Amino acid sequence: MIALKSIIDTLTIEEQQKFVNYLQQKNKRKDTKNIQLFKVLAYSNDDSKNICNQLYKVENCNAYHALRKRLFQSLIDFTANKNLEDESSIDIQVIKYILASRTFLLQKNMRSHIKF
Repeated sequence: MIALKSIIDTLTIEEQQKFVNYLQQKNKRKDTKNIQLFKVLAYSNDDSKNICNQLYKVENCNAYHALRKRLFQSLIDFTANKNLEDESSIDIQVIKYILASRTFLLQKNMRSHIKF
């Protein structure tokens, strides 16, 4: 099971607010429940059944677990993006070179040269 609550508890209040903003920008539809789930997990200690009933008004386990999985992926993306912003430009450049090199190797394009 994904330990969403423990991950959310590691975020500061400011990071939680930034994550909610991130979700708002990411959401294409207005009826998504990912922000609701995040807030419930951040501010309460309810169990999964109670949270599921809170969000869906019925026991809809499949939708709830899919929502949890999407929220987990969003947390990973947010955390990775936040950490990339903190990295130095040299580190980012090295990562770009590694990714480009891997792409060239996978395409068997050995003639591509990256000059450092």
